[in-house]
Amino acid sequence: MAGTAAFFAAAAAVQAASGLLGGMGARRALKDTARAIQDSHALTSTDFVERGREINDQVQDRVGQRALEAMAERGRLTAVLSDSLLAGNTSSRLLRDVDFRSGTDRAVMEHNRKGAIRQLSREYQQVTLQARSRINEARNNTPSMLESILGTAGRVLPTMGDYYTAKARIPAKAG
Repeated sequence: MAGTAAFFAAAAAVQAASGLLGGMGARRALKDTARAIQDSHALTSTDFVERGREINDQVQDRVGQRALEAMAERGRLTAVLSDSLLAGNTSSRLLRDVDFRSGTDRAVMEHNRKGAIRQLSREYQQVTLQARSRINEARNNTPSMLESILGTAGRVLPTMGDYYTAKARIPAKAG
């Protein structure tokens, strides 16, 4: 009888320890998963910052290049106008036209830069939401400490019930 009781008690202890250790392992795996997702997101964030810098640098280069082109065009036009008989209002109008086109080009480049940065920001927000969703999904699939304890109790109690059933079937020794 003592052997049977010891067997059932040992079986219950093993089930309890297994359940609790499994719950602890699941929570440790959750922390590792969350850390990996956060590290991946940090690298992605760095990539987005770099892409934003590249967009800004490219636009600044193009705006600077367009300003140089406008200066050169103004210089050529001034030289041509000084050699020609055109002067006064006509030459002023032509020079203003060069400045206007240059300004319009720079405004379009700036508008496109802002659009690219907005798009990049939306992509970053989407990646951030996906990372949060993955972490939340991992949390939702990991049992809490209470769930682990209750699950363990649910597995241990039938074993204890089996013990008492077996004990009831064994006739008592006459003294």
